[in-house]
Amino acid sequence: MKTINRLSLFIIMLGIILNISAQNYYASNHRGSESENKADIITAKTVKDDDARNKTYVWEFDSSVPSTFDNNTIQKAEEHEFGSKVACLKVLMEEYYVTQEEVVPGDPMRRTIIKKPNIYNTTRKIEKHLKKEVKKGNIALEKATNDFTHILEVSLTIVNEADSEAFEDALDQNKKNIEDQISIFNQVKINNIY
Repeated sequence: MKTINRLSLFIIMLGIILNISAQNYYASNHRGSESENKADIITAKTVKDDDARNKTYVWEFDSSVPSTFDNNTIQKAEEHEFGSKVACLKVLMEEYYVTQEEVVPGDPMRRTIIKKPNIYNTTRKIEKHLKKEVKKGNIALEKATNDFTHILEVSLTIVNEADSEAFEDALDQNKKNIEDQISIFNQVKINNIY
């Protein structure tokens, strides 16, 4: 009887270990091997403007940003010089990043809470910069639109990401140079889950 109990305990323990091992293996294959540092550069082929070139990515995140928008988001979106998609993404950005809460229950005063203020403020600063550059004629409207669309998609992807400290630190280290901040956003690969 003791042998059967020990044998069944051994089989259960072995099953648990195999299950944990399989989960680790799946997670490491899904996100890259455990020995890789998340800051390691991943080379990927991208095609943009009909030119194939290698692009390096430092960060990679899974995105749940919708490719189409519901009527409510479209109605809230205001005209934007970078187009309707950017306008809708800005509406989502406000919804995801900015919340209002009561300071004291019953008091009409409310306080604004911004999730990840570094990313939120940098995104707004880049928008102003790109608008100025388009007005001056230093950058084409199409390029500014593509750049800002990508920046908004990255910002929306990262808002609920737990492991974004390295990205936020990189933005903070380059806060004096807006072109470097744009470059940091361009080093993010987004895997759309839709």
